[in-house]
Amino acid sequence: MRVFLAGASGVIGQRLVPRLVQAGHVVGGMTRSPNKTELLSHLGAEPILCDVFDREALIRAVGDFKPDVVLDELTDLPDDAARISERADLNARIRTEGTRNLIEAARRSGSPKIVAQSVAWQLPDGPDARAVAELERSVLAEGGVVLRYGQFYGPGTYNEQQPPKEPRVQIDRAAERTVEALGEPTSVVVITDTQEGQKSSPADLVKALHSAFGNHHARAVHSKGIILEGFFTPSKEAASLTKAVHLQDATSQVVVRFSDFTGIPDIADTNPLSHPRGMAIKFKLPNNASTDLVTHSFNGFPTATSDQFRELLLAIAASGPDAPKPTALDKFLETHPVARTFLTTQKPASVSYATLSYFGVNAFEFTNQEGKTCLIRYQIIPEAGEEFLSKEQLANAAPNYLQKEIVGRVAKGPLKFKMQVQIAREGDDPKNPSLAWPDNRRVVALGTITIDKLASNTVVEDKALAFIPNDLPAGIAPADPMIDFRSKAYPISVAERQ
Repeated sequence: MRVFLAGASGVIGQRLVPRLVQAGHVVGGMTRSPNKTELLSHLGAEPILCDVFDREALIRAVGDFKPDVVLDELTDLPDDAARISERADLNARIRTEGTRNLIEAARRSGSPKIVAQSVAWQLPDGPDARAVAELERSVLAEGGVVLRYGQFYGPGTYNEQQPPKEPRVQIDRAAERTVEALGEPTSVVVITDTQEGQKSSPADLVKALHSAFGNHHARAVHSKGIILEGFFTPSKEAASLTKAVHLQDATSQVVVRFSDFTGIPDIADTNPLSHPRGMAIKFKLPNNASTDLVTHSFNGFPTATSDQFRELLLAIAASGPDAPKPTALDKFLETHPVARTFLTTQKPASVSYATLSYFGVNAFEFTNQEGKTCLIRYQIIPEAGEEFLSKEQLANAAPNYLQKEIVGRVAKGPLKFKMQVQIAREGDDPKNPSLAWPDNRRVVALGTITIDKLASNTVVEDKALAFIPNDLPAGIAPADPMIDFRSKAYPISVAERQ
């Protein structure tokens, strides 16, 4: 590929150029410094002298190079880390005006893929935080990839002798992961040291889902669903926990999708494999932004890691009715008792999607206006209370009874859910979703979800609707590495079902 690298002479840019060349790419290395062109030539790039703020010159430079990928690694950092705050406004301008100029230049040159640098840590409110949010929104809107780096350490960085606090990433490994990320579908990719233990890829997980449930050119999991719309009203207590914009005082519009488990689009609601049910919520934020929450009706997850979940799916796929005993699934469950509990203790079939509680799989970190943090897991509780079918009612229920019921229910009046969070205590593991936190943990109400109408539910609408767990506003951050892995797998499924 032809890669237009903006920021090629920076600390990561200088490591990227030789790695990109070694991978077989042709690199156009953009710098605004005439004295850096010789260095870029030596590293193997075609030097391009241009300033990102010179819009017309940038459009010409990108157009002349004809890239397949525009890789934005632009920053303007001082040599002395103590003076970073002096460059905050300039770096904010690079992330806003500079990114807009790069996107426009990319459009004019045929709309190559855009990959752009961001940060994996929570920035305090201010120009830089707003600039990062704008950069991420604009890149994702173009179908691009956002790279959220941890703090760099290693030779040539501010942290040469001592690694900084997490999130962090060794600079050479960051460059290697960046080259790998050029092939990612549109998504947010987190590049930190904490991701290093992962063996399988997001694409491997999607393939494993298909092996377990079949490839139906639909969602890889929770295929069967129905979309509704409504609004969210935050509680007075919510803002004490987080500065997230939708948890302050204004009402937000929401899109809600209820679903059955598995990747089988026509699975019967009465089939035990259709559990747990799912409830995914998209909160619409100012400036055409959004944030997503993905929950299901079991308090916990079958495995502690994404790798283990993939192993479970592959075991299910290999354990059909004709498989020799003990099956691969039998063997897996023997050594993974939590997965056995997940598969064998699901709730009974509910009367409605609206008479079922839902739980966030992973933990998040909330940060409020004072900078205080807490670790939380979400809970979505129906105001109508939980209600389940009797065995006799289930035996007589139609295969699509849940969708028919919710259509009739919302036509009669709004459906309401309490959204609340469970707050961790010391010793509660935020990185192991298979372990539910004890019921005696403090619970804080975040607000009320009111669902008042059915969406159009066209095939096109359902295929396009995606929920990305790490699409988060300031004030909420992932506390479990599985969140970022899931967020990279979902866009693969989105692309496959189009």
